[in-house]
Amino acid sequence: MSIINDALKKVQQSLQPSSSNLSDSGQPPTPATGPQQPKMKDTPSGTAQAEPQQTHPVSKNKKWRDSALLLICFVICALLFFLILFLFRQKSLFPMPAPAPVQKTAAPTPPAPNKPPRNPNDIVVTGVMKMGSGNMALINNEIYEVGEIVNGARIVTIEMDRVEVMKDGQIQVLRVSGK
Repeated sequence: MSIINDALKKVQQSLQPSSSNLSDSGQPPTPATGPQQPKMKDTPSGTAQAEPQQTHPVSKNKKWRDSALLLICFVICALLFFLILFLFRQKSLFPMPAPAPVQKTAAPTPPAPNKPPRNPNDIVVTGVMKMGSGNMALINNEIYEVGEIVNGARIVTIEMDRVEVMKDGQIQVLRVSGK
């Protein structure tokens, strides 16, 4: 083991500056920059071990202090945010005038149609549509096909613009309303 110890000492001496640079204490000056080499220490068993580098307790305390200050700042900011939010809900910086009361008026009545009242026996064709192979008519708001009876009149034909019905032996042509 002493061979390893001697080899490590030689390597350590070769990495250190020359003896002319020794300070008053006999130790070489530590470089201001660059990585520092770990110091080697002889153990009772004759092996060389690197001494653990000491960390300064001040730096650990500084980290805790910085973390605590950051946490306190965060808590204060959160409290201010919620305080301001609460105050603005209570009062507004720019108060708005109260809305004017709404006056209720009666709804306007639609004008009466100029058409005379319809006779229940009248047949009014509102529309015609093509369904499958035949046509269907919308008469008096109900759907009819050829051959059905409306107000006593049988539907003879349904065309796209008219419906022909037979009533009392006479054929009447009814035009689609609105055309």
